[in-house]
Amino acid sequence: MWLTAAAIRRPVLVSMAILALVVLGWRAYQDLTVELYPKVDFPIVTITTVYPGADPAEVETEVTKPIEENVSTIANVNHVTSRSLQNYSIVTIEFELGTNLDDAVAEVRTRIAAIRSQLPPGIQDPVVAKFDVSALPVLSFGVTGNRPAWQIRKLAEDVIAERLARVAGVARVVVTGGEQREIQINLHKDRLAAYNLTLSDVVRALSASNFNLPAGFIRETQQEYLIRSMGKFTSLDEIRHLVIRTGDRRFGLNAPVRLGDVADVVDGVQEKTTLVRLDGKDAVGVSVMRQSDANVVAVAEGVKRELERLKRLLPPDITFVIFYDQSKFVLDAIHDVNLALWLGILLAVLVVYLFLHDWRGTFIISLAIPISIFATFFVIRFLGYSLNMMVMTGLSLAIGVLVDDSIVVLENIYRHLERGELPEEAAFNGRTEIGLAAVTITLVDVVVFVPMIFMGGIVGQFFKPFAITVATAVLFSLLVSFTFTPMLAAYWFKRRTKGEHERQPRTLAEKIFAAFDRFWRNLDATYRRALEWALSNRALVFVTGNLMLLNVMAFMMPLRLRLGVAVLTVLIGIVGALLARQQWKGFLTVSGILAVLTLLVQITPSFGFLPRTDEGALQIIVEAPPQSSLFNTDRIVRKLERHLLGMKETVSVFTVVGSTTAGGSMGGGDVGPQFANLFVKLVEKNKRTKSDKQIAQELVAWARRNLPGVTVAVSEQTGSAASMAPVQIELLGQDRTTLIRLADQIQRRLSKIVEIRDIRSSWRPGRPELQIRVDREKASDLGFTTGDAARLVRIAYEGYTQTDDPNMKYTEQGEDYPIRVRLAPEERQSPEQILSLPLATTRDGLPISLGDIASVRLGEAPVVLERKDRMNMITITANLAPWASLGNVQQKIQATLADLDTGGAIVNYGGQFEGMADSFGRLTSSLRLSIVLIYMLMAGLFGSLVLPLSIMLSLPQALVGALLFLMITGKGLMLMSFIGIIMLMGIVTKNAILLVDYTNTLRARGYDRWRAVVEAGETRLRPVLMTTLTIFFGVLPTALELGQGAELRSPMAIAVLGGLTLSTFLTLLVVPVAYTLFDDAQQALLRWLWGQPQPTTQIQPTR
Repeated sequence: MWLTAAAIRRPVLVSMAILALVVLGWRAYQDLTVELYPKVDFPIVTITTVYPGADPAEVETEVTKPIEENVSTIANVNHVTSRSLQNYSIVTIEFELGTNLDDAVAEVRTRIAAIRSQLPPGIQDPVVAKFDVSALPVLSFGVTGNRPAWQIRKLAEDVIAERLARVAGVARVVVTGGEQREIQINLHKDRLAAYNLTLSDVVRALSASNFNLPAGFIRETQQEYLIRSMGKFTSLDEIRHLVIRTGDRRFGLNAPVRLGDVADVVDGVQEKTTLVRLDGKDAVGVSVMRQSDANVVAVAEGVKRELERLKRLLPPDITFVIFYDQSKFVLDAIHDVNLALWLGILLAVLVVYLFLHDWRGTFIISLAIPISIFATFFVIRFLGYSLNMMVMTGLSLAIGVLVDDSIVVLENIYRHLERGELPEEAAFNGRTEIGLAAVTITLVDVVVFVPMIFMGGIVGQFFKPFAITVATAVLFSLLVSFTFTPMLAAYWFKRRTKGEHERQPRTLAEKIFAAFDRFWRNLDATYRRALEWALSNRALVFVTGNLMLLNVMAFMMPLRLRLGVAVLTVLIGIVGALLARQQWKGFLTVSGILAVLTLLVQITPSFGFLPRTDEGALQIIVEAPPQSSLFNTDRIVRKLERHLLGMKETVSVFTVVGSTTAGGSMGGGDVGPQFANLFVKLVEKNKRTKSDKQIAQELVAWARRNLPGVTVAVSEQTGSAASMAPVQIELLGQDRTTLIRLADQIQRRLSKIVEIRDIRSSWRPGRPELQIRVDREKASDLGFTTGDAARLVRIAYEGYTQTDDPNMKYTEQGEDYPIRVRLAPEERQSPEQILSLPLATTRDGLPISLGDIASVRLGEAPVVLERKDRMNMITITANLAPWASLGNVQQKIQATLADLDTGGAIVNYGGQFEGMADSFGRLTSSLRLSIVLIYMLMAGLFGSLVLPLSIMLSLPQALVGALLFLMITGKGLMLMSFIGIIMLMGIVTKNAILLVDYTNTLRARGYDRWRAVVEAGETRLRPVLMTTLTIFFGVLPTALELGQGAELRSPMAIAVLGGLTLSTFLTLLVVPVAYTLFDDAQQALLRWLWGQPQPTTQIQPTR
């Protein structure tokens, strides 16, 4: 080939070109953003609206539904889901993949602005935001100190968060916990009644007295004066001395009534709705989010450096404790992938050296690995991808593949040298003899990943960098094998002499190589005899190979089906014995053994989504009874905290009481006094004897014994897509009562499945609610409306704040602090006090209380109300037991719910169920397309539509080996192992192509078919085993699960190892036999079509 000839003639040019690729790749490697997983764009927009004091039903009716109706008509919307909680409405819009999210956000904001006037006046402006998976915290830490909690919170907001926000790559900093200063005006009902005042009088006076107002200017000839009315409060005493009412002799008041006469003005803190602690001590939580394109490691290191500087600036009692650092796991995971990568390289090089006995040849082949890897980094950087676990895993699994081309080329060059050719001549002839075949076997590795590159959905985005990495590295290895490898062989190798082979070994290495050569000659002779026997017993070998496929598949079937397969196996054996009478003993023996094994061996197959990685962290969700107060829930959580801190596996515990989201930020969690969330950091995986799953299971058992009546769900923290609930069932319908009944039935049925734990429903028993019913006639007689009464009750209990009036703030030293007006704490402690709330006074000066126009009864308020696509929804979620697999559990759930009367409701499977179904569907389609492309490549190479079918037989055999190894190792068939199977299709096909292509080459030289098949098998045995062993040992470190995040990578490697091991043995015997059978079939077809066989000489060599 001209490229090889040019490379041999211009060695300096080729060397500089290859060196340029390495240098550019190294530079690109330094610029790559480091993160754990590839960036996945979720086309999701959220709308968060705060409605202080509103219960979930009110939030749903007044806020959520109007927003849903308005945004559901936007183009490209897939689903609109919502959650209405106490004080919050969260509407989530999921768009179709490929939607321009910036345009979608702009459209959503326009729609919200159009209906803003229709929403309740008490709400805060809705916040529209894109969902960004990279916006999760990179680093979280607690701030503690020996000072009032509100001062620590103030330092965290004004100093720490502000400084950290300037760090390169930081998107925002979220502060939670602590206390916030608030000026509280606590009114006393008896004092208000004594002065014939109401809440409205106080609020009106405050609102009218606390503002500055520009009033224009005065212009003189020489200068101008601005005019401004100064009315803002400058001290608490000013607030206390504010005149509420001037003296009025009608009420016996000669002096004015001041605010201090009817209220206590307190410089206090906001009433706590959440409690935040770190390791049992009150703390302020700070979470740092990175920009979507920022480097996780660089951002985390920058934040840590800034924290060190802050320690020197802040008071000495202020301390920082980091309880979550994503960069550490990322660095550990990438380091461990690198370790697996270099171990794979070392093992692959040792295999090559063992076969070649020559350091020059080994060095030439090993150069293909770093050249291909660094050149791939250049492409990765050019395409805008990051250095993540999927990219590194792709490189580590491709190690053996990268040296394949060079092995095949160099092994062929060696054969030509042994014939006495000059190195330059041997380099050219050895390369060109297998030129087209080498291109084909490389393209086979590439085309299996082409469908994956264009695969849609979230799974397509996740695996696209992996597919591009492997395909690019393999193409670069092909380029190296065409240019660099033969060029170095031409100038580094020496002409072989007869004496070299006959010289007695002297050194230890030479003796080892001599022993290996003897072993190899024996193996070669044994294989030749086995191949000749196989060709003499073609029917038996062909049927046995395919029967093994059928029976191994049967191992994973139930007994009834295994019995059927066993009977079928025996029948095939009997038919084979009758048709091929010379081989009747073999047919009966093989079929009998396989039938017995089929009946005796059963392997329960397991199916899953993504393996969960042990990241050394647990998340614990605590739910107390619905009537539980914040402090009662806190008492329960403290008991759990003490147990956690006493465990030797615990490093730190970050606690949030009042919310199920870490840090108390709004998101997909629940908010309320009965909820709590604990983030537990564990010691590193290699320093503890228990896995995170085992610890989680033990904690659930402890909670059942020690926290009766409390729901405790423990899940392993993971940064992958597996962070979705393993089991998630959505119930949709218009009648919420039907959904509640159905959810209760499903929960009872699920509780009987032993593989499921932590079953939770989004519909929970309602919290106690005091419902005020206004008698409209009585209210009207006294000059009131229902709205008047509701507003006064809201002021009395929730308070009158900045949300209601921007003037309700107190300014001190340039800082604004909120003012809250409401009843004193002791006057809002029991339900009986509500009816005595003063509303107004009559003309005669008699007080009118709430009890005069309304009644109060005890009811229930829902905790959360969910909707999807404008239908009511209840979601049931659950975790899996450590030994359970998602696919098997899904089958059990579907069987358990098969006869359920849904009453017209829709039952959907979401969470990982939905993700697994979508991903497996896309990957199955990708696998089918890969097989079609492989066939098309081979048909083009062989110039035959029939001969490629003989090679395609090796694919199902490889599939069986992969499934068998996955089941034996307990990994099961999941997303990552499916990727390994797709990769395996290309690897297995390459070996068969080497055999069949060289067979055709020999037949074109005049060999008869028998001699050509045997000669090709014997000649290609060494390169086949060399490539197989280099791939095997190249992926072995990944399969051994060394280090952090290895659970995610190992199923891919195990699938490759299993398929490669079984298919190699079958390929060396079954494929040559199948080749002859299909060749006979092709000749028979040609005789039938044209009346004469196609001459053998028409099979063109690859030269």
